[in-house]
Formats: sequence, structure tokens, C-alpha cells
Amino acid sequence: MVLSKKFQSQSEAIASFDFQDVADGTGNIIFYLYAADAGSTTYHLGTTTEIFSFIIDLDLNNGTLNFNASPFNTPRVVKGDAIINITLLADTAATITAQLQRISAGVATNIHTSAGKAAGITTGKYLCFNVSLTETLFKVGDNLRLVLTTTGESGTSQLGIDPANRAGASLTLTKSQVIVPFKIFA
Repeated sequence: MVLSKKFQSQSEAIASFDFQDVADGTGNIIFYLYAADAGSTTYHLGTTTEIFSFIIDLDLNNGTLNFNASPFNTPRVVKGDAIINITLLADTAATITAQLQRISAGVATNIHTSAGKAAGITTGKYLCFNVSLTETLFKVGDNLRLVLTTTGESGTSQLGIDPANRAGASLTLTKSQVIVPFKIFA
């Protein structure tokens, strides 16, 4: 007997999850800071280290910088503690504050309380902010924003924003990242 209907073989794709992520019910997404254009004041959060940022180390100069991720194409819920690692060269007077926001229909909303850290670093070092997030729904089209603000600067401060971690003019370490936990099953 000859079968006329052909049966499809099993897919070769295998989904794998970290046991700790499944146990916690969250999965971390790592976003890297970068700039796509020279002279631009638009900065981004990307999810790959294959990006070579146009600007490797960025002047901070007592102000606020916004780093935006692309809009999400599926709903997501943040839950847990985010980690913000930034590479910084600063004078002793500078203070840097990091905030995470949800951008929905053009409106920015903090998804945690502010995290401040006195920089006072004279060589390129990582600063680490552990930030407790408010459980927040990101709808389709919403995006994540990292806001970095420097105050009290009396000299030079440089922020590393190269996912490929190339050496810059002032910094030898230049990869800065935001690790955000999302619920696996929203």
C-alpha cells in the first residue's frame, strides 16, 4: 500500500530556557547603549553586541541623555530588579542619576524610583545600579527608555556607548548595558 499524503517531519527548532529564569518566571533582556549617527543627539538601546556605535565615548557635560529602545512588537511585562551597568570616566564632583521609563503614546512614565550614584571616578570604570522595577505592562508600540542625568560636573565626564567595547579616546572599556527582567508568561 502506498501512502499518497506526505507527513512533515518534526521541526529542528528547540526552545531552551535557563532554569533560574523558569523558576523565577522572568527572562532577562540585555540592552546596549549606542549612537547611530555622528553629531546626532538621538541615542539608542539595542539588543546585540554586533553594533559598532558611531560615537564610542560620549561627553556628558551636566545634562540629560535619553537612550530609547525600538517599540515592542508584542506586549511585555517588566518585573523584578533591573541592572544598569555604565562605563564612565568622571571628575570627582560629578553625580550621575539613572532612570528607566516606559514611553507610551509619547508620554514618559518612570517604572521605578530614581537611582543616583556619585561618579568620582578618574579612570574608566563600570558603575552598577540595581533598580527595583514596578511591575509594568508594555503594550505593542511602547518602548523602553534609559535616562542618564549628570550634575555637579566641574571637569570632563565621558560615557562609554559602544556595544562592541572598542577603546575610545578617553576610555578603554566602552560597553554600557541595561539588563531588564520581563515576565516569561505575561
